[in-house]
Amino acid sequence: MMCFLYKVTLGNYIEALELGANVILSYDNQGTCRFKQYNRLHEFMLRQMGYEFEIYVVNAMNITSIMKKLSGKPALVVMKQFFKSCKEIIESDAKSKIWSEDKPNISIIGEIYCCCEEKVNYGIEQKIIKYCANPYNTARAADFLSNKLILLKMKNLFKRDAKLIIQKNL
Repeated sequence: MMCFLYKVTLGNYIEALELGANVILSYDNQGTCRFKQYNRLHEFMLRQMGYEFEIYVVNAMNITSIMKKLSGKPALVVMKQFFKSCKEIIESDAKSKIWSEDKPNISIIGEIYCCCEEKVNYGIEQKIIKYCANPYNTARAADFLSNKLILLKMKNLFKRDAKLIIQKNL
């Protein structure tokens, strides 16, 4: 028996592959049970189902090299674009995570996937808005990027990589 989130993620991968994707990027935080095993189990199941694809398991330590490989661009360009994209996500999420003074605030609390994935939460944010209330989602992509991926680990790694790249090119 597999947990619900495994099944949802598998469904998302199948949907992407059916639409023509041939590369899967999967995040691995090297920790909790589902992240530690999901990548292997998803890959095994998808290959058993006959799908052909490449899978890259990304984390804070290897994302630069994987994105460089996939894009064919220099590491410094990849780093700049990655930080730009993350900044845009963080700014966009900040605009939508506002506590209302004039409407009832209804917090959406739970695991990030359940809070953010509309196919899982049945569009709960739009339903809350429909009833003239303010959805306050406590789990956002920006929080994940800030806490897990960028600020704590990657910023120092990128600075180190940037220094090495600059030194090699001088």
